[in-house]
Amino acid sequence: MHSIASDPGWCRASNDCELAAATIEVVLNEEAIVPLLPSRDAIPLATHVRGALIAPSLQLVRSFYLEPEYFAALPPELHDRLRALTASSWLTMDVATAHYAAIDTLGLAPNAILEMGRQSATRVHGSYVRTIIEQLRVTGDAEPVSLLSRLPSILDRIVLGGTAAVFRVGAREVRVELLGMPFLAYDYLRHGWAGAFQASLELVTRKVHVAEITALRTDTSVAYQIAWI
Repeated sequence: MHSIASDPGWCRASNDCELAAATIEVVLNEEAIVPLLPSRDAIPLATHVRGALIAPSLQLVRSFYLEPEYFAALPPELHDRLRALTASSWLTMDVATAHYAAIDTLGLAPNAILEMGRQSATRVHGSYVRTIIEQLRVTGDAEPVSLLSRLPSILDRIVLGGTAAVFRVGAREVRVELLGMPFLAYDYLRHGWAGAFQASLELVTRKVHVAEITALRTDTSVAYQIAWI
């Protein structure tokens, strides 16, 4: 498969990023850091989502005093379930997608979602990522590609099903794909994941730029071009 790479139109900083789509070009040579397994037409759809992934978005809703609008957009039969949410609980995908569909009706600014993604990366799996980084430092290999090679184990903690792939497309540039996850149809998740990747990778490098590759977007997948300096 040919790689889809971006021109330098990435997010410049968390406080002014407009999440502009990357301009795509064909790159003939790429290295699979996390291969795409199984094939694209045989990816199992995710079935459950950890409450820890949902909780930060609920916190963002409360911080903007949008709970009435959120619950008005959420099916009534799910109100008690979301109000009783705990970080350790697992929600079925239909509940998760209803939640994110309701979030998307609120018109939250992409920059606010990006920043929440950065913060939630620390709360949701920060200690686990830091443990991985410490292990990598022992071998002198604490850099973005090595950290991204552990992406499947990070995702397994918060999503049941789906898959991820990582391809090196340049010396300091990769394409990351998340696939088979129905909640990726919603803007909140796509912007939030961009912030999460940015914050996590900045633990091992000075500056990270992230942009969604909209040409690869589907109702169950998202792709990002990620570069660092």
